Amino acid sequence: MDLEKQLLPGSFQYAVHHLLEREFDLSIFDTRYRNDRSGATAYPPGMLLKVILCAYAQGVVSSRGIERLCREHVTFIALSGDCAPHFTTLAAFVSSLDEEVAKLFAQVLYLCDRQGLIGREMFAIDGVKLPSNASKAKSGTRADFAHQADKLEAAAQKMLERHRQNDTLPVEPDLAEKQRQKAERLQQEAAELRDWLTANPQDRKGSKGTIRKSNRTDPDSAKMATGKGVIQGYTGVAAADAKHQIIIEAQAHGTGSEQELLLQVVRATRPHATPETLYTADAGYHSETNLQALAEEHIPALIADNGMRQRDERFKDQGKHKAKPDPLYDKAHPKKSAQRYRPQDFSLDPETGICTCPAGKPLYRNGSNCIHNGYVSTKYTGAQRDCLPCERRAKCLRTPEKTKVRQRRIRIQTVGAREFHLDHFQAVGSALLRRKRLVIRYHARGTDEVTEREVSPQRLNHYRDNWYLDAWCHLRDGLRAFAVDAIKHAEILDTKAKDVSDKRLDEALGSGYGVFSGDQVAWAMLRFTPERARWVASERWHRNQEGKFLEDGSYELRVPYADDRELIMDIMKYGSDCEVIEPEALKARVAAEFESGLARYRQ
Repeated sequence: MDLEKQLLPGSFQYAVHHLLEREFDLSIFDTRYRNDRSGATAYPPGMLLKVILCAYAQGVVSSRGIERLCREHVTFIALSGDCAPHFTTLAAFVSSLDEEVAKLFAQVLYLCDRQGLIGREMFAIDGVKLPSNASKAKSGTRADFAHQADKLEAAAQKMLERHRQNDTLPVEPDLAEKQRQKAERLQQEAAELRDWLTANPQDRKGSKGTIRKSNRTDPDSAKMATGKGVIQGYTGVAAADAKHQIIIEAQAHGTGSEQELLLQVVRATRPHATPETLYTADAGYHSETNLQALAEEHIPALIADNGMRQRDERFKDQGKHKAKPDPLYDKAHPKKSAQRYRPQDFSLDPETGICTCPAGKPLYRNGSNCIHNGYVSTKYTGAQRDCLPCERRAKCLRTPEKTKVRQRRIRIQTVGAREFHLDHFQAVGSALLRRKRLVIRYHARGTDEVTEREVSPQRLNHYRDNWYLDAWCHLRDGLRAFAVDAIKHAEILDTKAKDVSDKRLDEALGSGYGVFSGDQVAWAMLRFTPERARWVASERWHRNQEGKFLEDGSYELRVPYADDRELIMDIMKYGSDCEVIEPEALKARVAAEFESGLARYRQ
């Protein structure tokens, strides 16, 4: 089969093949190769250019994709001469192109001019911001990098000191090794920053002499704002001839300011222009400095300013277009209107506690202090006499033919909930499910101390709107309850967690009152006034509580406790409506707390 006949005359692939084989001088690539007897035979640069350019024209811009085309697509098999170059060869060829591309571009322009494709009547200049393969976090001034190096060195030193202290404690070897490796990484990053500061003694300066942030990954790129956020990259600028949109100049600069690039592009295109060639650019290139320079060099140009559209009659109706959603940024589907009433469509009077439906009918309360998804809530429901004949049933109920009335949980109370770090909660949950140990840095608020512990998670508890982790603490060699919001750092280890039975967990952590555990359990007897008894009788203080009404209407409640701190807080919130009957030690503690508080008000 004749491969060259697979390239049909008139096609783009045929034109590329013809030009590279017969028109362009590719001797500029000869310096890349050594004509000796060592090494394998090199691929012709013309063949590599043909497959790369044709692949780009079809939107294939990866080396692996181009290699696949050379193996599977008959047109590319013909272009490559059935050679199928490896993707590493293609990648190395593209990444090493530099001066050769500029010389090849000059030949393309010469050919276009010879064919009469360049009119030279008007050159239009515009640009685009392109992201580079560099991290924004690596950008900064010399002062920023010096500060980062100081912080990294201080953190590494602190970790090494903690490592030395932990060597005297019963810490797992793999944990100590991880700490050492992390300290080494911090020291390495700090050393790289110091090396960069030594190699770059001066800050990068902008066109006006101000300090511009440098990037350690790609020093030529810059941090710049775009319509879709801040990127690390380049501003690409091109000048195109108006006759056939032939690009006659293309540049990339590490700056976000288009104004300072206008004169560079204009001067680069002067060899292709005539004295009458008109230059045009949008408002991004407008500045008094640019206009003055163009006038001094006698270059005709039309540069729009920011107020051009307000003055031009052709844009008088632009307001109606601004009201339209921008298709370039708003890719979300339009929001659908709710088919049924939502919770916010119901109104609740906080003073009377009356809930009203969208039809104006009151709902009655059929449950308070209900647990819904771990939260305390109040339930409301509609009366059948109001709901059954209502004309809005279809908008209120999912299945109006089956469901008689609407129920609504209106109020979710999260009193005293403390914020926690989501990453720490996810680490705790993941270790719990995978049965792996955790290393946590825990802030004990009672002693205001921060300790690092290795724990085996057992279960998560949601208590009074806060999360607690029941775990075996290997540092204290016992069961402990940790508030998730007090965990400052959490890291999952590969070590298998120690398992503790539910019975032992309940004995150690569930026998006391609240979240405070202890081995010695005592019983407290509390007496509530008849006015308060009606509320307390329906409350649950402990799963093993005992309660009864007395003849005078008061309520007597007995609850177990191992640590009296949380119990005292619950007693004191009822003030004079609650009296401690026994034990005497608890009675004295509560009395002392009231006296201490009263003394503060008397000061």
